[in-house]
Amino acid sequence: MLSVSATPVLNENKKGHPRRVVQPSRRRAMQIKNKYINRFLQSRIVRNTSVLLSGNILAQIITLAAYPIISRIYLPDEMGTLNLFVSIFAILVLLANAEYQNVLVFHKNEKYLPSVLAVCLSCVTLVSALVLITVPFSAEIASLFGSADLADWYYLMPIYVAATAIWNICDSLIIRKKLFKYISIYLILLALYNVGLKILLGNLGWSTAGLIISAVSGSVIILLLVLLFAQQRDKLFSSLGTRPTWDSTIAIAREYIKFPKYSLSRKTINLLAKSLPIFLLSANFGMTEIGLYSMGLVLAHTPINVACGSLYKIMFRFVSEKVWNEEKILPVITKYIASVLMLGIPSFALLYFILPDLTAIILGEEWRTSGEYIRLMLPWLLAFSISNVIDFLPELFKKQEGLLFFEVTQIILKTIALLLGIYLNDIYLTLLMYFMVSFIMKSLDSIWFITIAYSYDKGKLKRTIK
Repeated sequence: MLSVSATPVLNENKKGHPRRVVQPSRRRAMQIKNKYINRFLQSRIVRNTSVLLSGNILAQIITLAAYPIISRIYLPDEMGTLNLFVSIFAILVLLANAEYQNVLVFHKNEKYLPSVLAVCLSCVTLVSALVLITVPFSAEIASLFGSADLADWYYLMPIYVAATAIWNICDSLIIRKKLFKYISIYLILLALYNVGLKILLGNLGWSTAGLIISAVSGSVIILLLVLLFAQQRDKLFSSLGTRPTWDSTIAIAREYIKFPKYSLSRKTINLLAKSLPIFLLSANFGMTEIGLYSMGLVLAHTPINVACGSLYKIMFRFVSEKVWNEEKILPVITKYIASVLMLGIPSFALLYFILPDLTAIILGEEWRTSGEYIRLMLPWLLAFSISNVIDFLPELFKKQEGLLFFEVTQIILKTIALLLGIYLNDIYLTLLMYFMVSFIMKSLDSIWFITIAYSYDKGKLKRTIK
């Protein structure tokens, strides 16, 4: 009987040397493997993520690379005033958008887009006008937070709110049209403008003025440049030529009333909870401590927030399409969560031991405390990286009431933690309790989002987007 050898078959090449002949079964397996690798690399989600992340990463590199210079030009109390200004602005711009801009991403019927846009712009106009009315009371507003410098620049707040809210609307339209490059262009140009002007004005001795003027003017100038370019090159607003009727606009506002009613309420409470340390601690521990805390928050949270923001936009669109097509969504969600945990846990564990020294080396010895504060944030940042990328799921299935419950509970617990720390007169303990509450609540959020995806895949939830 002839035996079959397991040794690979060899033959000779043109030079007479033996060469390995790949068996047909192995060749077929390799072809299949390469096919799926190429399909993955060419997929829309990978391609779009690459465009957004590359722009976001470059913008963050520009910003973070400038901090060693900026931290040596501006004092911690000046940075504290800027972050107080930005914290107030962030809440106002959220109210100005009222979360209606999200409808531009997933509304399936193009003919209703002008009506959606009309709703969005009406909200921006109303809130910006209300902010303008508060300008004469800027001194009283500044006194609430113990920052006299805030009153000098509060008159710029309506401009900052309107420009950024308009960009958020255009951002959603860009996502719908899959013109992701313009988001990257906006972020990169804004980073370059802000960094350059802050350094220039700081060297001219403008102190707090240099920080605030750079932020506000950049939001206006870069917005105009990017929108003009997008309209000229890709006709960004071409599908909005039809003038919306009053009836259709009111109908859209009523149909998606849960966005301002629940999503806006939830996100406002969430943002207020994040800003509580700045609002409550400024009057009790001074603007210098707020500046040190704010610098730590910017260094740690901003890169993660920008990356999560990009992933959120891609995942939102990708999962929405799967819901449109009645496909399963849980595998996409669980794969993302597993990737974050595998990458985040070892990375954050290493950072914990080196952050204070690393911060002192990068920013200067006077900023070492910022590194101590960042260490307190690490568990929350990991949970944030998961929760905030998939927190659109309740909106897709109109379960915003549950999100609002989580946010109300969260702000109550965070307020208690901060007030207890203020009573004990220990800012380190205050921030430790605050971020432990944040970590627990973000983890519970993620668990709920997973159950929503699971229920949809099992047919227990019906799709509600149109």
